[in-house]
Amino acid sequence: MNRQAEEQLRALQASSGGAIELLTITEREGWTNFRVSLDTSGIRSQPNGIAVRDREQFVISVRDTYPFIVPWVNVRHRRWAGTAHVQWGYHLCIYAAPSVEWDPSDGMRGFITRLMQWLQRAAEGTLDPDGQPLHPPAVYQSKKAGTLVVHPDLGDRVPWRNGGRDSSEFAFAWCVREGDRVDVVEWQDHSAVIDRVLGDAYINVDSGGRPYFVAPVLMFNGQIGFEYPSAASALITGLVEQGASEEELLRWIARAGQINGYLRYLAAADEDDPRFASIVLLAAPSRRLEGTKLLAHISGWKLDETGSQLARLLAETVNGVLTDVTDEVMDLARQWLTFAKTAWMRVLEDRAEVTHRRDENTPARFLAGKRVLILGCGALGAPIAESVVRAGAASLKVVDNGLVTPGLLVRQPYSDADIGVPKAEALSARLSRIRRGLSVEFAIANAIDEIADSSSVLRYDLIIDATADAGVRSAIERARGGDAMGEWPDLLTVLIGHQAKRGVVAVSPRGATAGGADVLRRAAVRAQSEGLREWRDVLDDLFPAEPRTDLFFPEPGCSSPTFVGSFHEVTALATMMLDAALAALAATPAQLAAAAVRLPSTISPAVSVLRWEPDWAIKDQSGTYQIRVSAAAVAEMRSEARRGARLRNRNVETGGMLLGQIDEATRIVSIDAAVGPPPDSRLSSLYFEHGTADTQETVDYFRNLSGGATGFIGIWHTHPHGKARPSKTDENGMAEILTFTGGARAIMLILGGENGEWTAFVDSDAQPALYAEIVDQGMPGTTGSNALGVPVGIEFYPGGFGYVPDSQRRNKTQ
Repeated sequence: MNRQAEEQLRALQASSGGAIELLTITEREGWTNFRVSLDTSGIRSQPNGIAVRDREQFVISVRDTYPFIVPWVNVRHRRWAGTAHVQWGYHLCIYAAPSVEWDPSDGMRGFITRLMQWLQRAAEGTLDPDGQPLHPPAVYQSKKAGTLVVHPDLGDRVPWRNGGRDSSEFAFAWCVREGDRVDVVEWQDHSAVIDRVLGDAYINVDSGGRPYFVAPVLMFNGQIGFEYPSAASALITGLVEQGASEEELLRWIARAGQINGYLRYLAAADEDDPRFASIVLLAAPSRRLEGTKLLAHISGWKLDETGSQLARLLAETVNGVLTDVTDEVMDLARQWLTFAKTAWMRVLEDRAEVTHRRDENTPARFLAGKRVLILGCGALGAPIAESVVRAGAASLKVVDNGLVTPGLLVRQPYSDADIGVPKAEALSARLSRIRRGLSVEFAIANAIDEIADSSSVLRYDLIIDATADAGVRSAIERARGGDAMGEWPDLLTVLIGHQAKRGVVAVSPRGATAGGADVLRRAAVRAQSEGLREWRDVLDDLFPAEPRTDLFFPEPGCSSPTFVGSFHEVTALATMMLDAALAALAATPAQLAAAAVRLPSTISPAVSVLRWEPDWAIKDQSGTYQIRVSAAAVAEMRSEARRGARLRNRNVETGGMLLGQIDEATRIVSIDAAVGPPPDSRLSSLYFEHGTADTQETVDYFRNLSGGATGFIGIWHTHPHGKARPSKTDENGMAEILTFTGGARAIMLILGGENGEWTAFVDSDAQPALYAEIVDQGMPGTTGSNALGVPVGIEFYPGGFGYVPDSQRRNKTQ
C-alpha cells in the first residue's frame, strides 16, 4: 500500500467539495489502485473529440516507487477506444514525456490537474494540434520480433503526396539484418529492384559484409486506428477498409520471397537462414514533425515461421515452379491470415523527415557532410575525431604513427586490448562502430608525409592538426603557401597548455593566407602588443617568453615530454576548441581567428577570440617565398600614401620600414606592421631614400611590444601612378636595405599601379599592384642618391611629418 498517495488523495477529497471522490483502494501485483470519481461537468465535448459525461470514474495506479515514478490512469470502459493517446482501449497517455513533464513534488494534485487538462483537450479534439508533432499510432512490440531501424526518407513515394487521393502503393525496402536488428537502407520500386539484382555490378552485401534482403512496403492513405491490432485478420480488415487489397499484399510478399530466394543463392545461405526472415512494412500518414504536412509512420511486422514458409511457397508460384497449385497456395496464405498474430517490431527512426537531430542549430552542424582529415590521434585528436563522426561527417581519415601504450589509457580513449596497436588503426576501428555505413580510414604515417601530396590534401573539406608538433605546423604552412593556397581546405590547429587548463585553436578558412603556425604567431604578437588582459594567462602558458624547463616525462628513457592532465580535462578542452573553431568557420564570412579556451577552474573567461581581416598575399619575384601583408600594415601604408598625396604631391614616392618575421622553414614572410618614413628620409617623384633617424628605437619598440616576435624585415615604398617594378635606381640601392639588418636577408616591397589602379588603392580598399623581392648578400648597390643615379636638381621632400620641399625650407632660412 502506498500511504503517501492515499494521504494525498484523501486530502484532495476533503478539500474539493465533492469534485473528487475516492471510491475504493485495491492492491494487485505490486500496484496500489485508487478508483476515483471526478466532476467533469465543466468539460464540453466537440464533434471531433471524445464524449465526456458529467462525472467520470478513473483508476489511478501507483507502485511503491511513487512519487518518483509517474502514476498510470485507466478507465473501466471502452467508450474512448481508438482515440489518440488511448492505448489498449482503456489506458490514458496523459504525459508525452513523463521524465520532463512529471514533477514528483506536485503529487496527486498535479496528476489530477494534468488529467483534467487532458480530458479537456481530448473533448475538444486538440490533443494533436496543427503545427505540433503528431503522436503516431501505438504499436505494441513483441520481444521476439526484433528492432527495425529506418534510415532513408520516404519523401514523395507516399500516396498522399501533393494531396493525392491514391488509396495505397507498394514498394520494396532494401534491408540488412544483424541478430535481431534490421536496418532499412533504401527504398525502390519493383522494376528497379529487379534491374539492380540482375545487374553485372550488383554487390550483394553492405560495407559490413551483411547480405541484403528486401521487404514489401505497403503505403496506404488512411488510418486503421490509434492502435495497430495484434491479430493479422484485424489488420487486413483495417487495410481493406483503407483501400488496400489482401491479394495484392500477398502478391508483394510473394515477389519479396522470389527476390530474397535469389539473394539467398548469391549469399550461399540456407533456405531457413534467419538473416532472410520475412518482414512486412506498413506506412501510414500518421506522423507530423512540424506544420500540417503528414509524414509516414512506419511499422514493421515480422512474419511467424508459417508466414515465412508461405512466403517462400508464394515465391515459387511467381517463379513458375508451382504454378499448377497457385490457387491452393493463395488459399493457404488466406487461411494463415485468419489466425496469425502480428508480431510488431520495435521501430527506431533515423529518417531526417521525421526526426530532429539533437545537435541541430549548434556549431557541430558545420561538419555534416564534410570530408575531414585529422592529423594526430592523441589526447586532442581522438576526442575531436569522435565529435566529427557523431556530427555526421561524410568521411574521415585519421593519421598517426604512434602506438597505444599503457600510460595513454589515463586520458586517451583507448582500451587495454589496444595496447601495442597503432593509434590510428585502433581509433579507426572504434569510430567505425559509431555510425553504420561510415568506414573511417587510417594511415600509420608521419603527418608531414601525409600532407606532402597536395592533390590528396585538396580532396578534403577540413583538416585538423592535432599533433601539437611545430614541425608539422611549419610543413603545413609551407604547403598552404604554395600555388594551391586558394584551394586548400579549411584548417584547424589545436594546442593545449602544459597543465591542461587552457588551449588555443587557430582557424584558417579556405582561401585565407595564414595557416596554423602563422595564426598562432599572430595571436601571440597581437595579445602581447595590445596588452590584452584576457590573453595574459594564455601567453604565459602556451607562448612563454623563455622556453619552459619544467618538462614532464611520463616514462623513463627517451620518451617525449608531454603535458599533465586528466581524461576529462583534455576531452573538455578538445571539444571546447572544436566548438569555438566551428563557430568561426560557420560565420559569414569566415575569418582568420584564434580562440583561447579555458576550463572553469581558471579565473579568465571560458573563451576569448581574436579575428583578423584578410591579408594581401603575393609571391616574391623568385616564386620561393609567400609574402603576407597584414591588414594593419596595409592600413598604415594606405594612410601614409593618402597623407603624402594630400600634403606633398600626388606623384611623390613614400615608404618606410616593414616589421614582422621571415620564416625560412616555411618560406613565409609575415609583415605585421609598417611605419612611415623617418624624418631624415628624402622623398621625390623618382626616388625614395630611407633615412636612419630613430629607426633602431622604432624597431626596438615593436620588438619589445611583441615579446620579441616582431623585428625589422625590410623596406616598402611606392610608385604612385607607375609600375610596381624596381627602377634602375631601386636596383642600385637594394643592398642599402641590408644595412638595417646587419647583412641578414630582407624584403623590398613596392606598391604601384597605373591608370586608376593606384587611385583606387589610395581612395578605397582596393589592392594596388605589388612587387616583392628578397634582398640578400651579393645584391648590387651603393649608397647616396647621386651615386645611385638620381638626376641632379630633383626636388626632395623630408620624411616624418614634414611636407615642405628642401628648396622651400632653405629659402625660408636664408
